[in-house]
Amino acid sequence: MLAELTRSFQAGSVVHAFLIHGDEGCGKKTLAETLSLALHCVSQGERPCMVCGPCRRMLAHAHPDHVELRPEGQVLRVDAVRALIDGLSEKPYEGGKRTVVIHEAEKMNDNAQNAFLKTLEEPDGQTVFFLLTAHPEALLPTIRSRCRPVFMPRLSEETIEKDLRLRGAEEGRAAYAARLSEGVLGRAIALLDESHPYFRCRDEAVALLSRVRETADIPGAAMAWEERRKAEDSLPFLDAMEAVLRDVLRVQAGLAPFDAQIGARLEEFARRFTIEGVACMMEETAAVRKRVSAHVQWRSAAEPLLRKIVEGAKQ
Repeated sequence: MLAELTRSFQAGSVVHAFLIHGDEGCGKKTLAETLSLALHCVSQGERPCMVCGPCRRMLAHAHPDHVELRPEGQVLRVDAVRALIDGLSEKPYEGGKRTVVIHEAEKMNDNAQNAFLKTLEEPDGQTVFFLLTAHPEALLPTIRSRCRPVFMPRLSEETIEKDLRLRGAEEGRAAYAARLSEGVLGRAIALLDESHPYFRCRDEAVALLSRVRETADIPGAAMAWEERRKAEDSLPFLDAMEAVLRDVLRVQAGLAPFDAQIGARLEEFARRFTIEGVACMMEETAAVRKRVSAHVQWRSAAEPLLRKIVEGAKQ
């Protein structure tokens, strides 16, 4: 793809927007940075030369024609998008292309997406956008239709384990992180650290699945859950809950779980819950994420999931 982009740039026919999507940690940012380098590089090769002036400025994060936009907290607001659009009214300083990377693009609220859509509908011929997202479905269909989609696939366990070993990871730890990563290299690298928040959130998810067994347990669990959870912990917890439930489904299907550290608890849950019940819990976990992203109070957002835990148990 890099060679194709470079050739199209040299021919003056670059697509004006790319939607790079895939799991967190799959390399979306790295790809966007590499493609931006290729667009600004003045060499004639199929890869950035890394030595010309534009390449050096990009590597130093000091290129005047490269812009990166990130959300503040859980939302990328319309004011930030409008400020970006206003800045694009000027010509590129170096006379070539301008590149814009929008991180976590799914966090643009409705007003921000509508404001950005107008820019996509009327490209200026000098700006290339890279929208990075793990949840492309959260973007307006009209935005998605005006971007070239680039999907970042998952890697094999063997590929990830080899990379981790090259980074100096101990063999056993590399194998465990590779399996737990579910094909996402960035996640595997982070999981080499045993203090990673995932493990705390995973243990909370396991404790919650163990505690809520009947309808009478729901109010107390919801209150205790809300009291000890900070808003910024919500999404990592939901990610961990999905990972645990996915592993329960694997055990129910006769497969080895990704997280062997909690194998005994996963087998317990596989016996306790129906396959349909676990699937419903996973769907509800995704629904909770949407409510939290829409600023619904945590307890109100999460209580339906607690009910699904009760309903998903075998009678």
